[in-house]
Amino acid sequence: MGKKNKIARALGLKIRKLREEKGWTINQLALYAGVNPTSIMRAERGESELSLGNLLRIAKALKVDLNTLVEESMDQIVLGDEELVPEEKDKTPDIYEIIRKAENLNFKGIPVNEPDVKQAIVEAITFAIRLKAKEKRQENNKIEE
Repeated sequence: MGKKNKIARALGLKIRKLREEKGWTINQLALYAGVNPTSIMRAERGESELSLGNLLRIAKALKVDLNTLVEESMDQIVLGDEELVPEEKDKTPDIYEIIRKAENLNFKGIPVNEPDVKQAIVEAITFAIRLKAKEKRQENNKIEE
């Protein structure tokens, strides 16, 4: 089973569990959520992935937030380069603190403390830190050989 199918399967099982806890049939969930019953059936079997819009509709119909709906699926996600995910404590909070202190700093005329700009900068710096750590591990491995 491919990575995509594992994610779809985990999500489908969660939807089925929540639906069955309410005592609903697939058709009832489809009616309440405004989603095609075949889409729900295929999702519950892990045969297809639901669109974000349909996931949101299903979550609302089941009266759960999206995080509750997808939490079991998160363990099935494999990132593009697992080695970029640090084993040590993430440095992101320190980056936020630095940006918070840079009150008058602008990026392309937009204050750095704007949430979207701040998040983009944090993600770029975090990626750079992780990439550097990966390079250092690779250097250390070469030296040991």
